[in-house]
Amino acid sequence: MVASHVEDTFEGLRLVRYAFAADSSVDVRAVSAPGYDSWTLLPSFFPVYSAHVNGPLWVLANMGEKESWGQKVMMLDSTFRDIGFLDMAYPERVMEDDTLRLKRRSIAPYLRLLQRGDTAYWGVACDSVYLYDDLQGHQDVVLAAHRVRSITTIHGTSALEIDGRVVPYPPLP
Repeated sequence: MVASHVEDTFEGLRLVRYAFAADSSVDVRAVSAPGYDSWTLLPSFFPVYSAHVNGPLWVLANMGEKESWGQKVMMLDSTFRDIGFLDMAYPERVMEDDTLRLKRRSIAPYLRLLQRGDTAYWGVACDSVYLYDDLQGHQDVVLAAHRVRSITTIHGTSALEIDGRVVPYPPLP
């Protein structure tokens, strides 16, 4: 469930994992860190490949307001654990008021997961990708999707791969 406080706070939305108890009450199992100023926190779930049928899940939560700010990456097992952030969006060109505009939409529907051990390789199945930062001194660039891949480990290290060159993201604070 995506939820917020009854009263508005700067923390904004959170993801909540819950289950119904036998008496129809709600048993909260896990609550994510807040999305802060984001007006959306729309999750996509990807299984972590393991021997456990009900094992952990990769959770990518699209953040933003009117457009995507990127994907917050979390691991969901007994709790939500922040892993990192995918600073990418799906670029969509739309006509508004006789002007062609570039909108940044959620990349999650276009992501494809390849997992090897504790590492997730996020490929993109669309024509192009909007990168907020390519970690090489360029911001707000659109690249062909086949050139870009994001790499994340369950331990919280992340990198961006462009044209085969891997550049690590700075560590989370």
